[in-house]
Amino acid sequence: PIRLTDYSRDAVDRATHVLLPGVSAAAARGEIDRLKSLWRVANKAVLCLALPVALVLLYWGDDVLRLWLGGDQNPKNAITALRGYECLVWLALAFVMQVMGRGIARPLLEGLGKLAVPARITVAEGLANFVLSVVLVRTWGLPGVAFATFVPAAVTGLFVMPWYVCRILHRSYLGHVYNTLGRALPPLAPAWAVLWLAERAGLHRHLVTLGLTCAAVLVVYVAGALLVTFDADEREAILGRFRRGRPEPAAENTTAAKGQ
Repeated sequence: PIRLTDYSRDAVDRATHVLLPGVSAAAARGEIDRLKSLWRVANKAVLCLALPVALVLLYWGDDVLRLWLGGDQNPKNAITALRGYECLVWLALAFVMQVMGRGIARPLLEGLGKLAVPARITVAEGLANFVLSVVLVRTWGLPGVAFATFVPAAVTGLFVMPWYVCRILHRSYLGHVYNTLGRALPPLAPAWAVLWLAERAGLHRHLVTLGLTCAAVLVVYVAGALLVTFDADEREAILGRFRRGRPEPAAENTTAAKGQ
């Protein structure tokens, strides 16, 4: 369970790390409006990567673990997968909370040079995780340790870190939560329907079909997110990234006008 969530977290971290130079440049030029736009749009973008992954891990986590361990060749695999699934549930939820708390906030705060408060928040989260793990492992076992990871991640990711960034950028915290998490959740419904139909067809029993279904879940979720999660201008900006190299109509008209 830890490796599955670590793979997902590493992928999101690599995607957000490329934002650091642009954030630093915008902060150096004092472009607060650009930072606000980045905070608004990029948070939704990283959630659109994290939420479909978490959905698969929550809905098919035991099947993913069982196939990863070698399928049904060893009867112990099913038992091990079920035992690991309870840990995976809390770790997958912690993964989403960590993406909300550190995904865009970390490069943004690093670009602004405000490192002291985020460092204290991270240390406090780690200490809370350690203390809760020591307490819960005695009564709950390894799932208790996974739950101890989720609780402080939820506090810092859903409340503390977003509130701090919103305070710096003079944005509404409640508006931020609605704009990101609130608008990123509805596209999970059609993505869940894909998983449900695939399970009825037995596609979760084989590694290849499971992987293809996961890809379909991502496509369906992203398509829904483009319609629901992002505004029209945000959607146009995102789609514009895929049109590089193609001349814009406005540019063509301007060139033609200059030629005349």
